Amino acid sequence: MTENGGRSVDDDRDALRRDRDQVREELRETVDELAGKFDVRARAQDTAHHAAEEVRHRAGEVERTVRDRAGQVQAQAHKLLERAEAGTPEPVAAGGRKTAELLRGYPVPAVTAALAAALVAWLLVRGRKS
Repeated sequence: MTENGGRSVDDDRDALRRDRDQVREELRETVDELAGKFDVRARAQDTAHHAAEEVRHRAGEVERTVRDRAGQVQAQAHKLLERAEAGTPEPVAAGGRKTAELLRGYPVPAVTAALAAALVAWLLVRGRKS
């Protein structure tokens, strides 16, 4: 075709098409970004998703902490039990084991009796203060 300052008309057309296509792509990206900012529902869902992930993460941390602490408390209780058993005379320990077995078989009456004893003790202490 005809030369225009060292370039052909076809080259000018190709350059214009490339520029047009690039501007279209940039415009499409800008419109997509704006649409994303105005999509309240999607943003709310995204925020809720992130919050749920944070809650799951923190719950996992709390669970690990509680499990660790429970293990420590159980170990301490076991040590205290061993010390108590070592210092308790055998007849007393045998009586305690027998009573514990009996109470495990009848938990409701045992709890009822314990509550009644606690109530009587409270009433006695309260009566002395008056």
